Amino acid sequence: MVRKREEELKQTSKMIMKSNIIEDLKRMGIEKGDVLWVHSSLKSIGYVEGGPLTVIGALMETIG
Repeated sequence: MVRKREEELKQTSKMIMKSNIIEDLKRMGIEKGDVLWVHSSLKSIGYVEGGPLTVIGALMETIG
């Protein structure tokens, strides 16, 4: 079931890259030194190249 959903996302969604996530976080006003409480759903983000590790990496790179 998970694989099927992943394939659907790949085919129907724009692939989200780490740089896209960083740009979006900065656009929201998030910057180095900020403290965040994150609860997320990858499904809501779309198909993220590299999966959850990419999202975590983007968060860490943005806030330091």
